[in-house]
Amino acid sequence: MALPIATIDNILNSGGDIKFLRTTTSAGKSFGEKGDVAKRFWPSYWNCTATVNPTDITLRETAEGDPNINAVNVEYEADWAHSGSLNPPGYVYTDSMSGCCFYLFRGLMRDVHGVHASRQSGTLIDPTMYFTQRGAKLVYKWDSQGLLTGAMQGSFGAVLCCVDQADLTAYAVALKGQKVVKVFERKVIANWMRAEL
Repeated sequence: MALPIATIDNILNSGGDIKFLRTTTSAGKSFGEKGDVAKRFWPSYWNCTATVNPTDITLRETAEGDPNINAVNVEYEADWAHSGSLNPPGYVYTDSMSGCCFYLFRGLMRDVHGVHASRQSGTLIDPTMYFTQRGAKLVYKWDSQGLLTGAMQGSFGAVLCCVDQADLTAYAVALKGQKVVKVFERKVIANWMRAEL
């Protein structure tokens, strides 16, 4: 079954909400087992089930191994690049961006890897070499640097990638709290399994 892109378009364009609901346990948190401390890259994300309602998109933390996992929420940490991986169809999400950069890589096993790369200290923690050395291809990138000033002051950037079996729709938005206040970008990548930036 295809992801409900028309409903997601409507939610984001009409100022709906993107919610992340956590449990009190951290059962859905995955810290990853492989990374690169020297390059300040590490997998760190929340496993989620995503529900698209008429006025909001809700990501609910769920336990590792839950058969209903269809989303990951990639964690932000200053001066690190964190990733979250998913086997489509599903959603890759991250927020708390105010100068950070988001990357989406296609892996070798029909999987995708979303990366929230910090620029907290003025230097971007670029994960590209880590992934390309492992055969991954960059399919989408969004940089929030300089976009959240002026009228956007007090909001944070977020990226939601809706990855279907054939196509990928990526949204870059500004949030105040959970409410979408601006859609910066909507990009459709047809046949993402063959696409490359």
